[in-house]
Amino acid sequence: EIENIEVKEMVNPVVTSVHGIHNDIRQLKDSVEKLKQEQNNVVKIVNDKNSKMVTAEEIRKIVNKEVSGLASANTSRSNQQTPDSRAINLHNKIKSHIKLGQFND
Repeated sequence: EIENIEVKEMVNPVVTSVHGIHNDIRQLKDSVEKLKQEQNNVVKIVNDKNSKMVTAEEIRKIVNKEVSGLASANTSRSNQQTPDSRAINLHNKIKSHIKLGQFND
């Protein structure tokens, strides 16, 4: 029995250390999981912002289409003095995007 008591006295500090390490590892795993979730949220936010951006090429296409449309509309109609609502809308859209900083270049 004396040997058992001596073994217990030797093993108890080791068992206590192992339990402490186990708890530390569990907390570390929880922290890593939270970081993964936060990283996924950041990636979603960045992707959402990137998908809402208007690229320079898209603006060029829009402007080209609108200018072409205006040119054909001007040649086909008589000398009316009414403003072209498409041109006004395009102008307002471009100004809005510029104010929001939604251009890649």
